[in-house]
Amino acid sequence: MESLTIVNTLLETPTQPMASPASPPLLEVQNLTKTFPVKQGLLGMNKGTVQAVSDVSFSIPTGRTLGLVGESGCGKTTLSRCLLRLIEPTTGEIWLDGQPFHALKGDALRQARRNMQMVFQNPYASLNPKLTIRETLAEPFEIFNLAKGQALEAELFTLLDLVGLPKEALGRMPHEFSGGQRQRIGIARALALKPKLLIADEPVSALDVSVQAQILNLLQSLKQELGLTLLFISHNLSVVEHLCDDVMVMYLGRIVENAPKEALFTNPQHPYTQSLLRAVPIADPVVAKANKLLYKPLVGDLPNPANPPSGCAFHTRCPVAVERCSAERPVLAPCGEGLVACWEAGK
Repeated sequence: MESLTIVNTLLETPTQPMASPASPPLLEVQNLTKTFPVKQGLLGMNKGTVQAVSDVSFSIPTGRTLGLVGESGCGKTTLSRCLLRLIEPTTGEIWLDGQPFHALKGDALRQARRNMQMVFQNPYASLNPKLTIRETLAEPFEIFNLAKGQALEAELFTLLDLVGLPKEALGRMPHEFSGGQRQRIGIARALALKPKLLIADEPVSALDVSVQAQILNLLQSLKQELGLTLLFISHNLSVVEHLCDDVMVMYLGRIVENAPKEALFTNPQHPYTQSLLRAVPIADPVVAKANKLLYKPLVGDLPNPANPPSGCAFHTRCPVAVERCSAERPVLAPCGEGLVACWEAGK
């Protein structure tokens, strides 16, 4: 019921024409991998490694919204932090607006980060509790020496107006705001430097259902008003269907399907995607029953990422797995209108 309430509210917001899929990519990611060491004992001896993100490649055209979905622990947040280089990727390339973002250092990296900003998942942890809202929002302008005095004050008022907060909020502390208001402040901070790409890492998962739709509608209107390109990470497939132009499905650190929204939701090719769609609540009981008959349920637990299955990582839970699936790892290949990593897709 929560998902349906949010989606119904979203439907009330008029949408504007999106950019063409032929638009040049603002973000291109090639073979991105992030490996973490696993340590054991008092001396911290290396026990092995965990590949949180494994050989991920994708692009986001200018003006489009890409949704990233998958179970908890599949690597979505790690991927988003690698894109911003908040944590350094182990290997791979990140191209932002034609720049080799993966190779930049020092001041060049700092300047390039102005074009890509992030809205974090937890609004309670992402704001410094010792700083006023004025200090929090002014910090990006001060770091880049963009505005001072009255000019800075005008910029701060504009940011608050964009996210629907009163000017009086500037003199208050984060603990004086609700979760939804804090997330609005986080969004305002992310927009301070006028980025071209906004990464929203499950921006409403820590909020009450009553305010989730408000924040989602805010992101949608800001995208249209400011011409943003958006990477939207979420567990809620109903919201992704209404907000995103394209959808990317992640499983155990790998992309298993990447397709336009309409194609993915009407004709999913990967068994994992089908299982995720089967779990989406549907108000119409007839349609819900047909959906459950069409797709098979997801069974079992996510494998240990420190010891992933051989071949296709999903084969231990896949209802259509064959012998080849446990021996060979499929790569993303054209299937239908998108890309799918599955030996049985399209058969």
